[in-house]
Amino acid sequence: MQERKTGQRKGIDISHWQPLIDWPKVKKAGIAFAYLKATEGCFYTDLMFKKYYQEAHLAEIKTGFYHFARFTNRKKAKQEAQYFIQAVKNYPVDLPYVLVIEVCPLKMERHMLSNAARCFLETVQDELRNPVMIHTNTAFAREHLDSSLAVYPLWCSLRCDKTRRKWYMGKVVSISVYK
Repeated sequence: MQERKTGQRKGIDISHWQPLIDWPKVKKAGIAFAYLKATEGCFYTDLMFKKYYQEAHLAEIKTGFYHFARFTNRKKAKQEAQYFIQAVKNYPVDLPYVLVIEVCPLKMERHMLSNAARCFLETVQDELRNPVMIHTNTAFAREHLDSSLAVYPLWCSLRCDKTRRKWYMGKVVSISVYK
């Protein structure tokens, strides 16, 4: 993994799973940006994203939104993109929109999942006129995504606990994190 270089900024990703956030303390801890979960599939809008968006802006923390993918084909990817767009279109962002893709439904072939992801990303970028990027983990990217997605920036995480397949987030003072 790359070392953090001088000039790179620290950021966090946030969802309803982090219910207690003191944004001024987050800012004081050196966090420059936050990615906020907006939607998942075509069925879930994060209950906290609007509140966190307002609070992060008041604390002068740059924001962006992410969508957690559940699509199984291009048609559903387009529907999820429209669902995401409807949720976030009235909230200006400082960062690219992010497609989080960490599950491969129905054991889709690499080219099919990558094709659906491209459909989502193209739809969001075309309609919202803002850059997009992909977030996944290294193992998933190697196994389930193909090189056709190389045109998009990639935010890649490593799994810290492979036996329980659980994510562990770094703790910033004032954010309650569930483990």
